[in-house]
Amino acid sequence: MGSIAKERDAHLQGLVEPDETVLAIGPAGLVTDRRILLAWRLSSPSHVGEWAHDAIGFDEIPAWSEGRQHDERPILRVAHPPHMRMSGRRPHRFLWFRWGRRESPTPYGQTEFRFRGRQDPVYAAMRTHLLQTRAVQGDPFHEELPGTRDDRIGSSKQVLRTR
Repeated sequence: MGSIAKERDAHLQGLVEPDETVLAIGPAGLVTDRRILLAWRLSSPSHVGEWAHDAIGFDEIPAWSEGRQHDERPILRVAHPPHMRMSGRRPHRFLWFRWGRRESPTPYGQTEFRFRGRQDPVYAAMRTHLLQTRAVQGDPFHEELPGTRDDRIGSSKQVLRTR
């Protein structure tokens, strides 16, 4: 496990309250018996290296849905009341000049969790706990890659001619 992953896990474990039980921890976040915790690193010049976090309580989730990526890895989309999260804003650009890179609070009413596989402990804990809540499970979905295979590799094809 890399040092950034260890820092993230330590940050998340520091947010767990004494009466909470940790069910799983991994790259997608930390799941307790009451909520889902997620953390990300800030990159704006005034906050480089700082961690930001959010907590989504299972009791505030009205709906969720389960899907698959194009390679069958699982995705969980969780709807919740708007949460303000620090996120990066694009810098202003004019010709070759860029300025104004910053992070500011942005409202999010849905969070998407992507997992490495069905055996991911965070996926299993989150899905199991969501099934036990009164949240409405939406229709399953499947993400496809954009365009056709030829569209995606179109410019990388070349013909080799020999004499």
